[in-house]
Amino acid sequence: MIRPAVYSDDLYPLAVEFYKNANFPVEYDEQDLRDILNQIKETGLVLVAVEEFEIVGFIGGLITDYTLNKKKKVFQEAMWYVTPEFRGLGRDLYTSLVNVLKTLEIDYMVMACLNNEFHDVVDRFYKKEGFTLLEKHYLRAV
Repeated sequence: MIRPAVYSDDLYPLAVEFYKNANFPVEYDEQDLRDILNQIKETGLVLVAVEEFEIVGFIGGLITDYTLNKKKKVFQEAMWYVTPEFRGLGRDLYTSLVNVLKTLEIDYMVMACLNNEFHDVVDRFYKKEGFTLLEKHYLRAV
């Protein structure tokens, strides 16, 4: 079952797994990760996948005005993670997200394609779904 997240949903364990799989070179701070999860639940949009009363995946992000055209609304994905044994629900989360965004009259969605083991699969998926590659980000310590 896919449903909107509620404030009491504990997404932190899944967010930690998302972070581990993302291969980010910067260590996360536990409280900051909890804070961003609460922020996207309060002011953005988060959908969860539930199997046998357990949350096994989620997709979430912020809804903002487009930087250069405030008349346009944008959903900016922050995290999308499904436990390995339920990976097939990832598409259901995505489809449900698109439907909710249409209902909310959101104009655009910005999705991430991380540089990890899933990069090629996610890249093909986004292209098939009609996304346009906008930019790549690089990170280094200073």
